[in-house]
Amino acid sequence: MAKNRVIIKIVTLIAVLTYLFLVGPLVVLGNTKEEMSTNNLRNNVTNSVSNNENNSESNSVINNENNSESNSVINSVDINKDKEPITISVRNGSLRETVLGICRSYGISVIGVESLKGNITATVKGESPEEVIQELGRIYHFSVSKQHNTLLIESDESALENRELYVLSPEHLPAESLKIVMGTVVKNDKMAVLSEQNEVIMHLTSGEKRRVETLVRAIDKEPKQVQLEATIIAMEQSYAKEQGFRWSWLSLTGHGDDKTNSYGAVTFGKTPSGEAYKFFVKPELSLMESSGKAVLIAKPSIMALNGETAHILIGERIPVIEESEVNGERKRSTRYEEVGIKLNYTPIITADGGVDAKIHAEVSTPIMVSEMKAYKISTRQAHTRVRLQQGEVLVIGGLMDNRDQHQIQKVPILGDIPLLGKLFRHSRKTKDSIEMLMLVRATVV
Repeated sequence: MAKNRVIIKIVTLIAVLTYLFLVGPLVVLGNTKEEMSTNNLRNNVTNSVSNNENNSESNSVINNENNSESNSVINSVDINKDKEPITISVRNGSLRETVLGICRSYGISVIGVESLKGNITATVKGESPEEVIQELGRIYHFSVSKQHNTLLIESDESALENRELYVLSPEHLPAESLKIVMGTVVKNDKMAVLSEQNEVIMHLTSGEKRRVETLVRAIDKEPKQVQLEATIIAMEQSYAKEQGFRWSWLSLTGHGDDKTNSYGAVTFGKTPSGEAYKFFVKPELSLMESSGKAVLIAKPSIMALNGETAHILIGERIPVIEESEVNGERKRSTRYEEVGIKLNYTPIITADGGVDAKIHAEVSTPIMVSEMKAYKISTRQAHTRVRLQQGEVLVIGGLMDNRDQHQIQKVPILGDIPLLGKLFRHSRKTKDSIEMLMLVRATVV
């Protein structure tokens, strides 16, 4: 009996242990799953709320940014329709939105604005909104064309494949000058000059080509010319002081009209009616020439293009020896220097038909230096800029030329006898000062 009881207790203990071993983990596991499910649900709700908040916040930020950008664009473009011409002011605004804003304001249909990039700051004026957009295109390098009442926008970058070679042959302007002007509408790296053929080769879009053709039609015109007449007179200074100029005084007001074209006019003061007094001067040189005290050196006449320099030289070119040292070796070279009477004249024709001229006058004399076996050059020059009306004469004076003369008079044969010859010859040294006068008249032809 006792033995059976022990067996029953052992079996019962084994059963209890088996139950605890098999059923207990399931209960714990069930509780864990329930807790995990609860935690997952809680996390899902939390994440959902968090995501909704984040999405809401993100959407809010995006909407605010979009609204801010939109407001920035709108605020940065100022279109004033009341003024003539139309004025567009942009401050750090999108180029694309600026063009769109102009088109929307004036009800203009537009295509191709999506190719425009970047922000701009500018103030542009034009007679029409199309002109304003074309001016923006000129500044920021995009082409504008109009087809069927619709503006076609094409940026230079997007039109790169559509560029074509264009050869421009100006009729009147030098190719180099034309290239400089074309730089306002075309980049310099898109142009090349053939000086020998006077041609400009360009790689252009269709819009650039239209702008170039418009500009060329406006500037490639036949240039005006100026005929320059100069009278150069040498006069003894002593006689010039003695005789002076005979001034012809005419009491004319601004309504006067001189038909001789031989006077130089100087304006001084005004009449009570507000008009200019004028006195006219006429150098009377006939008496001086007839007495041998004044000599007409030259009377050249030359034609010059508007803005180009005319050069007159009455003299010679003398050799000037120059020495230099190269790698310890002395070398001599010869160059030629212009001496005599030189006149450089650069006329610019004004809108009223007058001539604004730059004048450089020079009188130079070569003097041999025996010790150096070379020439030294004595130079007197005047440089000025004046404005003359058609046919007026400008007098340039005060250019002195000092001359030393040594004259010998002798009896033939007897004057050459050593020592005794001095009794039969006479020498005279004179030093004369010659004043050069230049009378310059320019006529527009």
